[in-house]
Amino acid sequence: MKHDLNLLKMDTCIYRRSLLLLGFFLLAGNLCFSQATDSVQEAKKAFEGTWYCRQEKRFIRITFEKGENYATVNEWMSGGNTRIREEDMDVYKVFIEGNKLVFPADNKEHRASYCEFAIVDKKLIQSCNGGLNFTDQFLKKDKYLSTSVFTRKN
Repeated sequence: MKHDLNLLKMDTCIYRRSLLLLGFFLLAGNLCFSQATDSVQEAKKAFEGTWYCRQEKRFIRITFEKGENYATVNEWMSGGNTRIREEDMDVYKVFIEGNKLVFPADNKEHRASYCEFAIVDKKLIQSCNGGLNFTDQFLKKDKYLSTSVFTRKN
């Protein structure tokens, strides 16, 4: 009988520890999800909208899909025509990294250089590796770096 009572106490202790661990993991998961959601919301507030580069006569529209951790960028040239045709638009995904959006280099499908988008003084700054650099997955600050400055249109 005493042996059964000790087993019951052990089972109760294991049960309580299991519940405690489960609660901890659920709480930690919610905190991680909450932080990820917060960073998406902050990025959405800072970047979402239509931006225009006067020097290049180029538009960028940044949108965020609900439940996703990336943004979609639509890019087109104005060329005097205010109508936007889908076939005249470049569309790509950018990923949130800290307080910037990142467009990874692609040497296979689209052959695109690594680019970063940042907000500086309420302007959208796009910095890209220049030349034929389709492999570096970081911003190479050299003479081939290209930078465009956009102002918000909406």
